[in-house]
Amino acid sequence: MRVILLREVSGVGKKYEVKNVSNGYARNFLFLRNLAVAANEAREKDYESKRKRVEILKALEETALEKSIEAISGARLTIESPANEEGHLFAAVHEKDISGKIKADLHLDIREDAIEIGEPIKSLGDHVVKAMGKEFTVTIVKK
Repeated sequence: MRVILLREVSGVGKKYEVKNVSNGYARNFLFLRNLAVAANEAREKDYESKRKRVEILKALEETALEKSIEAISGARLTIESPANEEGHLFAAVHEKDISGKIKADLHLDIREDAIEIGEPIKSLGDHVVKAMGKEFTVTIVKK
């Protein structure tokens, strides 16, 4: 049976793909969980246009993200965090914290999954952080 997936289904396919699956799997699993609809010509055209629209939006988001990352390349960002006398932070700094600080200070929207720090930052000082290959410096100072 030909179906159009409404969501990504592990081992089957991605959203808006047309797939051939067994009748029982379609009726007893995919349709019951609203993961797919039966495919016909009209639905295929409709979902193909939706898939193209999603791809265009995703490409635009990636372009905007790349421009934002270019803007912070080589920048210095300062984050205040509580620390003890030896310079160890009470709470580690994660990608989410850095993303929030970029948004607050630089007014750029960079997703936390685009930021690469390896492991959470747990000490004061300068730390080199990458966002899609572009480096910038994050300075952690005591609050």
